[in-house]
Amino acid sequence: MTIKPTLFSRSLIAISLSALLSACGADSSTQTKNATPPLIAPGAPGDLPTWAFSGKTGIGTSFEPYVTTTQHAGEYQDSVDNPVSRVWFSLAQGILTETMFGLIHNAQLKEAQFIVTGNGFIDTEKDNTITSIDYLYKDDQGRPLSLAYKVVNKDIEGKYQIEKHFFTDPDRDALMMKVMFTAFESGITPYLYLNPHVDNAGQTTLPL
Repeated sequence: MTIKPTLFSRSLIAISLSALLSACGADSSTQTKNATPPLIAPGAPGDLPTWAFSGKTGIGTSFEPYVTTTQHAGEYQDSVDNPVSRVWFSLAQGILTETMFGLIHNAQLKEAQFIVTGNGFIDTEKDNTITSIDYLYKDDQGRPLSLAYKVVNKDIEGKYQIEKHFFTDPDRDALMMKVMFTAFESGITPYLYLNPHVDNAGQTTLPL
């Protein structure tokens, strides 16, 4: 999301400069009497940041075997020859939710979803679609072979469909999201909305 700069009119700038010059020429008592409160944005500082829906339908990471050595028992062996992925992710309401990097309790992302626009409508993926979820890789008996997921979100009015595949790279600190967007009428455009919460903090980061 792009934050547009606020534009001020010439008259407002002129009034502000006039007030500033008048204050510079007045004595201290006049300045105190005529002082105006600082301008604060409406609604500041805004709502407190929140986390995504807690009813998770999927959690994922890359499988890494524990290695037992003479010094340690049962730990990851992270090296150049055997790199370890330090990414964990979660799914809820058909979208990517809290995603951790570095340590499993360090969330870097609140959610990522698509905002879809078309003729007379603006949809958010988690609110305006019907979701189905399944494991991406399964054996002949339907048991999952990895923590990789296929999520299909269908518009409640049948105008579009979003299919997403989620998995982590076992050798890199990377989360993969493969997206296949299908529009069933003209004029439909998807926009990716990303809401970061870097290092468990939401107040100091802006949605993208």
